[in-house]
Amino acid sequence: MRKYQAFLSSTYEDLKEERNEVIKCLLRNNCIPVGMEYFPASNSEQWKYIKKLISQCDYYLVIISGKYGSLDEKGVSYTQKEYEYAVKCDIPVAAILYKNIDELKRKQTETDPEKCNKLKKFRSLVQERLCSYYQNKYELAYEAGIAIQNLIRDYPREGWIKNSFSKEEDVKNEFSDLDLKQPLIYINKMYYGMSKSIDQALSKSAALSFIQKSSQYKSQDTSIRNQLLISASYVASAKPRELNDIKIKDIMNSDGSLKRYCLSKLSANSPSRILFINNHIFTNALNRYINYRKLSSSQGSEKFNGLNPNEPLFLSRNGTGFAKKLTKSDGNSYSSTSSIGQLLRKIHMKHCKGREGVRDSGRKTIYALLKRNNTQPEVIAVILGYIPANEVINNNYLLRKCYEAMYTLYD
Repeated sequence: MRKYQAFLSSTYEDLKEERNEVIKCLLRNNCIPVGMEYFPASNSEQWKYIKKLISQCDYYLVIISGKYGSLDEKGVSYTQKEYEYAVKCDIPVAAILYKNIDELKRKQTETDPEKCNKLKKFRSLVQERLCSYYQNKYELAYEAGIAIQNLIRDYPREGWIKNSFSKEEDVKNEFSDLDLKQPLIYINKMYYGMSKSIDQALSKSAALSFIQKSSQYKSQDTSIRNQLLISASYVASAKPRELNDIKIKDIMNSDGSLKRYCLSKLSANSPSRILFINNHIFTNALNRYINYRKLSSSQGSEKFNGLNPNEPLFLSRNGTGFAKKLTKSDGNSYSSTSSIGQLLRKIHMKHCKGREGVRDSGRKTIYALLKRNNTQPEVIAVILGYIPANEVINNNYLLRKCYEAMYTLYD
């Protein structure tokens, strides 16, 4: 398997815990991390060695939090020097910045006014290129994984292929084969429920083609919405009833940024499950639909991109939420969304060779693709909702594996 070297740069004075999470994430993505923390740059000779090390790396990743870092004799931090040198050498770079340094504790930020000003200018310099943001060590690890995956995909490098296992490979296995307790009852239920009708699953190319064509079924001016409906089914494993219940505030933060997942229910009486919405196909369709909704919004607020956070995400052609029918049986309440189901069926019939498998066809396709990608069973079980959210919401390793699996689902 091809492997890469990624130079990892940061002011680790305030990122001690975060560093280990990022290193694990890089190792899982076949990147061996090297960085300044292994070779303290306190004089010119060591700086020459670090420049040589950077030039030999395939990628460069910088993490900027609330500190500017140790300074050279000219008053420039070594982190900034490394970044500028990597850019000068045309090495593909990625930057991850703490979202709001004003929220950090005093000991995690610069108190010297001059250093604060230099940090501000450094952040501005980095933000001239594409970058991402984090607020805790788990978000940082996730963003690091996505960043290195994007660099490998968009800027292919020669890398190197190992002839045999080494200590570095053993370290990678140590992090990737953590002893997770497999919830066998849920996994068995998943295989029983999904494997019987796997014939409804589409191939990767057929599913991508269907998602692309889905916007061609128009109901007045709702083609963008229709494509998002199909994307939610084939990329986020959502069922019609779930689609009906999603509100703007479920998928969007108050500052207008999109969430990576929302909590949903497969049925009215089931426990909440995690609906992953971090795949680029889904988020691209979602951004298009949100921009479309903004044109007709009258709220005028800066929060939630000007949309009403309590409105349904999906609106019918008359601008209201899809109708939902509630029934009671055995003391329990059940809801059905026949109108949104009928719309999905029409889109399927038009663009998917007559298939009417609306209810589970998207989920079965996701199941088939994940199986072909050799995804761990417990990861598939979480993605498809067979493991309740309260059993995995604090398992950050398992959540990251789910993020990675869903992000690369159609790659």
